[in-house]
Amino acid sequence: IELSWTAPGDDGDVGTATGYIVKYNEDLIDDTNWGTSLPVTGSVPAPGPVYTSESMTVTGLPRGKTYYFALKTRDEEENESSLSNTPSALVDDRTPPVVTITNAGLIDGLLTKDDVIVEWQAVDDVDGTWTGSETYSAGGAYPDVTVSVSDAAGNTGTSLPVSFTIDKTLPVITISSPEDDLLTTGNVTLTYTVTDNLAVATVTGPDSGTVYSEGAEYTIVITATDQAGNISTVSVSFTIFKVEAPAVTWLDQGVNSGDTQIVKVSWTFPATATEIKVDASGTGCDGLDWTTATSYTDTGVSDDQTVEYRVQARNAGIESDWSEWVSVTIPDRTMPAPAPPTVAWLDQGLNSEDTQVVNLSC
Repeated sequence: IELSWTAPGDDGDVGTATGYIVKYNEDLIDDTNWGTSLPVTGSVPAPGPVYTSESMTVTGLPRGKTYYFALKTRDEEENESSLSNTPSALVDDRTPPVVTITNAGLIDGLLTKDDVIVEWQAVDDVDGTWTGSETYSAGGAYPDVTVSVSDAAGNTGTSLPVSFTIDKTLPVITISSPEDDLLTTGNVTLTYTVTDNLAVATVTGPDSGTVYSEGAEYTIVITATDQAGNISTVSVSFTIFKVEAPAVTWLDQGVNSGDTQIVKVSWTFPATATEIKVDASGTGCDGLDWTTATSYTDTGVSDDQTVEYRVQARNAGIESDWSEWVSVTIPDRTMPAPAPPTVAWLDQGLNSEDTQVVNLSC
């Protein structure tokens, strides 16, 4: 602020004063607040001869405010003049606030599935400090996001830019085979693709192209996570319908049992099977038609014979392949006939009459 005035004399219009006292206040200065008004910062000139034009520059005042100024003249005896007039001046605020984005986690290039809250702080040398935030919810790319804040004087400060992307689109998992709830007697090949609007980060679960051949019920779960953290999960269930070979046990009926040998055939139902059929070979029995039993007894087996059995399962009209043949051999359990005995006459001599002896050995 530039102040200027005309120098008075020491005694009225005579002589030269000794010094000036220059003060300022945010309120109008009068005799009641002169004592509490503040001395100006700057170089106060020494008084010149009467009627000399005087001036000085006041520095260091905060901007954006109106200030009142007044001065008094003093002589060598420290006598002070009356108070001058009290002009005022507005110190323009031309400094914009300093704006900073304060989120610790909001790094440039952030990719997230969540809303982004841009928190900021503005510091102004006149209006002080204030804070705020703005929320971004819609998915998409946000390049060079800035925050601009204006102070009361209209000065606008702008933060450094930050870029981020909000991705709320889930990855897409498409299973092309098998179809869900498939029931089959053959092998199953799992085939699927995973796509994303940006990029897939991880996929958990069996690889596409995995082949399943064991008879069982399967539920396959595939989970995909994209780089923003969006997660998709799909599953597919299927059953491979295969029957295991039966267990075959010969129940020994003992020696000389002839055609009364017995073979027991037992099995385990495969997953989802409702009926079992038994096929026999080399035996007088034709096997067993569709049944819900878990075992079968073949009584048409003879000694010294090899017999074979296999099983087949079905469910809802779908029949499995036949299992492998399982065989058992029945040994010859007939006891051979004994050898004829040896007979020898043991002569008891003449006149032994009825005391003759015959020896029989075998």
